[in-house]
Amino acid sequence: MRNADRLADDLIESDLKELGIAAKKLANHAFKLGGGLGFGTTFLKFLASVAAIYLLILDRTNWRTNMLTTLLVPYIFLSLPSVLFSLLR
Repeated sequence: MRNADRLADDLIESDLKELGIAAKKLANHAFKLGGGLGFGTTFLKFLASVAAIYLLILDRTNWRTNMLTTLLVPYIFLSLPSVLFSLLR
């Protein structure tokens, strides 16, 4: 049983290492293709949009009552990346 557990742990560890290598390669290639700051800016815009949508959902469920929903809606549509915005339109 110990041998099977050790084998499973080694297999999971090697898979996680391969995922880490793949993530590093993806980030490296995205940095090269996007010119560096373009990828980071797009990612941060997408993250901010997701956070704003999350806050809007929380506001609609009355979880937080004193949020300015009127400011969240324009922020969401102005900060969405162009690809995602054209998909939603």
